Amino acid sequence: MSDSRAEVENLAGEGNIEELQAICQVFEPRELYEWRGMGSIDFSGLRLRSDWVKYE
Repeated sequence: MSDSRAEVENLAGEGNIEELQAICQVFEPRELYEWRGMGSIDFSGLRLRSDWVKYE
């Protein structure tokens, strides 16, 4: 029988280093990004780095 208890455990810590490195290799911050309903927030969006644009 279940003890009717729920738990959430954050195992991420600093995140998956290999995945974060891959993201940084492919994407770079956008200087300006216009969010729907929130307006422009500097450096809040990502864009493909120039080496990866051909895969867009």
